Amino acid sequence: MNYTKPALLAALGAPFLLGLALPSEMIKFQTPEGLVLKKTFSNTSEMTLDEMDMLMNGEPLPFPMDMDITVSTDQTVVVTDTLGTVRGGHPIKVERTFDSLTSDSVSSMSSSMMGDEEMEANGTSELEGLSVVFTWDDDEGEFTVAFAEDSEGDEDLLEGLKEDMDLRVLLPAGDVSEGESWSIDPSLMISVLAPGGNLQIVPEDTEMGGMGMPGGSMNLEQMLGELDGEVTGKLVGLRDVDDSKIAVIAITLEIESTNDLTEFMREMMESVELPPEAGSMEIESFDVEMSIAGEGELLWDITHGHFLELNISTEMDSTMDQAMSMSMGPESMTMEQSMVFSATGNLAYTAERQ
Repeated sequence: MNYTKPALLAALGAPFLLGLALPSEMIKFQTPEGLVLKKTFSNTSEMTLDEMDMLMNGEPLPFPMDMDITVSTDQTVVVTDTLGTVRGGHPIKVERTFDSLTSDSVSSMSSSMMGDEEMEANGTSELEGLSVVFTWDDDEGEFTVAFAEDSEGDEDLLEGLKEDMDLRVLLPAGDVSEGESWSIDPSLMISVLAPGGNLQIVPEDTEMGGMGMPGGSMNLEQMLGELDGEVTGKLVGLRDVDDSKIAVIAITLEIESTNDLTEFMREMMESVELPPEAGSMEIESFDVEMSIAGEGELLWDITHGHFLELNISTEMDSTMDQAMSMSMGPESMTMEQSMVFSATGNLAYTAERQ
């Protein structure tokens, strides 16, 4: 059989053209107006002290500072969102009810000098049971937030709240084919690691803890600060479940951050009443460096335009460096401390249509 030159070129190019014609999917946030989603965000972790160094007045302590510390934390957030019209990849209005906001932690410390000690802290939020409304401001290019008409609360509770609890930052910018990967902006991962922003979850007991830690609360967003690194999504498969087409997306992340928390810690210390014999204490510096590696799976409902599940297992290393000055009567001293922690954790998020 003889081929003409055009026919031969067409035959040779067929595999390439078929590759270009592989089916692709538009995986995007596109929910109908009025859709109600109940979302549950569970964040668990276990942190262990690996290393600690301490200086007093610039000199090593005259005694060994052996100490074991473990902290186990379980935070669960449940919200119900009523979504408005989607425009520009996000809803222009969201009414959110905070159904449940809880955090439970158990801290244990063991040392030859101080013995064994354990402390439990149960966190709650005054936002629980209240509803807020996020409204997109075209002029400012951001959301404003206010209490819903049937809710009343302290305006300070609104500070730090964020609208995005939909994991939109994990999505590709355009159509993707099965097996295709895309980069995710690491600076936006705070909406995944700490969805909803500062939810004002604080320990029920805000007195000075048995381990010498002040009361109050530091949410993950405050601790992480700005994020850098590499985050990748990959479409690994498609599923048909009931009336929905589901995208299975693999997520891998390696991110790091540095954060100066000096002012935050000073404000925390101002809220603590020290006994007279304790003298005075001033935080000179408090810096945190963190690195987080993780991998997991996102299930995205292509048909209805929202996430169904996210599960990510993480490993974290952090270093906390702090310096403080203390005075008791005529005596004064400085103390510098460096603590290195490692932790494992898990993010388990779900969304259900109501």
